[in-house]
Amino acid sequence: MIEKSLIRKRGRRLYTLSLEDGRERVWDPSHSKLAALMLKRGAMPFPGVKRVLYLGGGHGTTVSHISDIIPEGRIFVVEFGLSISEIIRLSYRRRNIIPIMEDAARPENYALALRERPVDMIYQDVAQRNQLEIFEKNLPFLRNGGKFIFMLKVRSVEQARERVEIAEETLEGLHNISGLVVNGMTDLLPYQREHYAFYGIKEV
Repeated sequence: MIEKSLIRKRGRRLYTLSLEDGRERVWDPSHSKLAALMLKRGAMPFPGVKRVLYLGGGHGTTVSHISDIIPEGRIFVVEFGLSISEIIRLSYRRRNIIPIMEDAARPENYALALRERPVDMIYQDVAQRNQLEIFEKNLPFLRNGGKFIFMLKVRSVEQARERVEIAEETLEGLHNISGLVVNGMTDLLPYQREHYAFYGIKEV
């Protein structure tokens, strides 16, 4: 069971207890969209989560904080950019991180790595035009009753249109996915520009 004490909130800052040395680490919402979401929502999405499929690991900032929160869990991080080297280095120090050097748009290429059982959460943060399509392709890996957090980078979808319009279109697209329950949409300003978070569950 995940202890709430593994995430501390003080004012407008979050902290996690480092898996490596047990010290408190600042979880900066300007460098982590998940930290921004948690500060704005005032809620923790992790109770009951042991296995996470993380799509788009970037430089590993948010990955490392999730690693702190679920020390006995597993985080499967799909990344195919140059930053995969950061995820690999992180996995040497944190054994609950499993790097997967693949394109999240091709889940068939890493399906074997997830064959043991479905994941409890999908967390997506990819900067590709077809973000919604990528998310839907990976949904079969999520167990019934599992959670999702989908970070939308609006300017990766389109440059010209209003960001709110793109976000609302994405929300409609999520609502149209069979078996998905969307619990909310959050604009991540002022911590993150041009990003929205969507969250919910996969129906049992």
